[in-house]
Amino acid sequence: MNKVELIGRLTRDPELRYTPNNRPVAQFTVAVNRRYAKETDTVQADFFRIVIWGKQAENCKTYLNQGSQVGIVGELRNRDYEDRDGVKRYVTEVLASEVDFLSHKKQDSDTAPLPEEPPTTSYDYQGEQSLYDNDDVYTLSDDDLPF
Repeated sequence: MNKVELIGRLTRDPELRYTPNNRPVAQFTVAVNRRYAKETDTVQADFFRIVIWGKQAENCKTYLNQGSQVGIVGELRNRDYEDRDGVKRYVTEVLASEVDFLSHKKQDSDTAPLPEEPPTTSYDYQGEQSLYDNDDVYTLSDDDLPF
């Protein structure tokens, strides 16, 4: 079985490209914080390259930007290629089948600012402190959905 589930934040805006057959593909990197047993432990993150195809790729470009929180479901893929110098390079990435938008939709500069989100409740599982305690929790309405 090859299944990956991640929740993290984009490190930069998604890049959207089209294949010669005009099929959309988007790439972006997601930073996922690691969990620690103690609140005093140093915060570290892992960075995962995400690839998504089709209409969802276009939606990612339209509605996500750097810092957006997303949920990813997909599978791990390995591939290789030769760079310009002829050196063989290896890449491991997540081929996403689902991208869930977990933060507000992208705002244009000429629209009103986003409403403040309510404070989060603490999460403690058998003494472990989650790094996600500082993330905002809110209820989605139909107006918050990007589609």
